[in-house]
Amino acid sequence: MLSSENTETARGTEAKQRLVDRLADFLHKYRIVLLVVLIALVVFVVAYFSWTEWHKRTRERSTLMAERAQEMYANWLEAEAGSDRETLQQELEALIEQILERYPRQYAAQRAGFIGANLAFENEQWQEAAEGYRDLAESFPKSYLAQLSLFNAGVAYEQAGDLGEGIAAYGELTEQYTDSFLVPHALFSLGRLYETREEYENAFQAYDRLEDEYPLSNWTKAGRNRIIGLKVEGKIAE
Repeated sequence: MLSSENTETARGTEAKQRLVDRLADFLHKYRIVLLVVLIALVVFVVAYFSWTEWHKRTRERSTLMAERAQEMYANWLEAEAGSDRETLQQELEALIEQILERYPRQYAAQRAGFIGANLAFENEQWQEAAEGYRDLAESFPKSYLAQLSLFNAGVAYEQAGDLGEGIAAYGELTEQYTDSFLVPHALFSLGRLYETREEYENAFQAYDRLEDEYPLSNWTKAGRNRIIGLKVEGKIAE
């Protein structure tokens, strides 16, 4: 007779064999499905790592091109007027266009767009500069360059004599980037432009926002003085 210990061992062996048989039956029955899943998984893994590697190379290439554009812009700023400077500007403009076309969603495009707008600003092409800055801010609203671009757009529009667009650019900055260090200056600029348009109540509201929201800013002191001046001149109520 088998001992109880041997009996338990035999039962365990039989249970394991049944499990193996069931697993073998399952694999045989669904072998095609499992093969398809395995192939899909392999394809996914290969595609993912291929995409990651491609994205890495793209980022590296675009960054190098943006750094080259920044270097060329610095050289252009230092160059004396003449044919060499004009040639350098043409090369820089071509490089900027190439970056924007090849890598429109990369960080390099932000830098290239900003350099292009700066180039137009330095050449006193105010409208072109303003539009370049606005395009950058609209395309990359979460970029740290967006708020600076909006401020610069406001300045460029002012230089172009387009006070309405200047007010729109400054206003967008003050409404969308309230934590920006540029907002107090932008609010003062808003007040100044409103004064130029003789919209004194709007000017007062811009200056008053400085008092309410940025009491420690130096621009608030200037805004406070303008409020006093407007009251003295009788342009706003006491």
